[in-house]
Amino acid sequence: MKITPHGFNGLEIDVGQIKYAQGGEIEIDEVGPFWVVTYPTSDIDKLNDILFQSTIASMCLQFLGGLKLREIAGIYREENVAKQRAIDLMIGVRESF
Repeated sequence: MKITPHGFNGLEIDVGQIKYAQGGEIEIDEVGPFWVVTYPTSDIDKLNDILFQSTIASMCLQFLGGLKLREIAGIYREENVAKQRAIDLMIGVRESF
């Protein structure tokens, strides 16, 4: 499966590798899905606003789309651990308002 995002100078995301328009290449040993928790940005954020499942290849697209490392609260293998972290962050944000 190849994903070619528009507007990224010919970057192709392929299972197993990332190819750059400049001809470079990064191999990816896919470790399987994991869960990402980002910091809430408002007191009305819902769980699915700050918690999502990802893979290495799709995280590359997230970063190309504008996600910053400083916006990530954690990356977890287990969904229940990630969900609890996201809930704790949302509770903390709501208590601060």
